[in-house]
Amino acid sequence: MIVKLGVLTRQSLIIFILVGFLSGVLCWAGGLWIAEDSFFVKPYPGIVLGLSLFGLGYFIGAFQRSRSAITVLLLVAFSIAGWRLSIDVGYGSGQPLAFTAAGAIGALSVSLGLVLAWPIIRRRYLFVAVVTLGGAVGGLIFRFINELVSDSFESLWAFLLFVEWQVVFMIGIWVAMKYGKSRGKS
Repeated sequence: MIVKLGVLTRQSLIIFILVGFLSGVLCWAGGLWIAEDSFFVKPYPGIVLGLSLFGLGYFIGAFQRSRSAITVLLLVAFSIAGWRLSIDVGYGSGQPLAFTAAGAIGALSVSLGLVLAWPIIRRRYLFVAVVTLGGAVGGLIFRFINELVSDSFESLWAFLLFVEWQVVFMIGIWVAMKYGKSRGKS
């Protein structure tokens, strides 16, 4: 554990950003590797994000190693649910701010998984609110990116979507953990 629990520094922020970037690149790359008619294409981004959060949590000591199996299952399940809900509910019915709604719904689902998987999180209601807001901000930023990138550059569009949102989402987690500390459990 390189990051001391409860002490999130600028260096740890860089780690969160790098995890978001790597996760986003892997999610985007899956769209290039996996056949569109494969069952695996729909849950793949959630699996990657969940495994990335598991690795990050392991790195920062967010859970006991004896809980690794349940932690990875929780994070992957909530990440898959968040990914699917963001597309099917958030984007599908979130007009005129479809990307913002999708980002918020995805982040809400994943933040609930993090609360269950990472017992170090304090002031859970605040954590969920800040992370959800981070996801909404990521979606809003992507709305503006979407206006700049033509649909004819689908691969670039997907790359920017995954990388930008996951980096902003990871920053939201870092902010929620750094400034959501409390003395007792909530």
